[in-house]
Amino acid sequence: MTIIQLINTFTLYGIDTVLLAALTTVTVAIIKKLFFKKASKKLLTFLPFIIGTIFYCAYSAVTNFSFAPVINGISAHLEKGFAVGATSTILYVIYEQFVRGDKSTPLSESVAKAILEGYIKSDELSNASKSAYEAIVNDVTGSALERVRHIISEHADEGTDEREILMLAKTLCDTLAHLNSASKTN
Repeated sequence: MTIIQLINTFTLYGIDTVLLAALTTVTVAIIKKLFFKKASKKLLTFLPFIIGTIFYCAYSAVTNFSFAPVINGISAHLEKGFAVGATSTILYVIYEQFVRGDKSTPLSESVAKAILEGYIKSDELSNASKSAYEAIVNDVTGSALERVRHIISEHADEGTDEREILMLAKTLCDTLAHLNSASKTN
């Protein structure tokens, strides 16, 4: 992913989403350090999406001086909150790649790896994230969700149930679709 594609990703969402995503990223990092030092990575995978949705709903209520728009347009707010969580995940991966130093993996693949971490056996994480990423990017039949679900099922840790696998596959597909559609708008 080039710098121009990265900038397009953030301009697609808008400055409010990017700022809320930055706040979400910092909040998730603080929560991880204070409360979830030894928590399962499974729990932490969805934390940016949950906090991003809460922040976006709060932001909308404050800017409209009312909770009515949030309640009346809950599906739009959930979608925008998901975009905040996805952008937060992207920001976290960018931090990991450029500040902490893992520059060998492409950004989209790193996003897949960050989402799958905690659900996939650690020795298979790189292969599974690469396969899932390629299944989404190279999908021309509309079957990416099923293919990603199958990939996750094959590599999942013991005790991961079908419901978790399906939710994880949907999250991964939606997040990478957001990222890839933003990079293609160039």
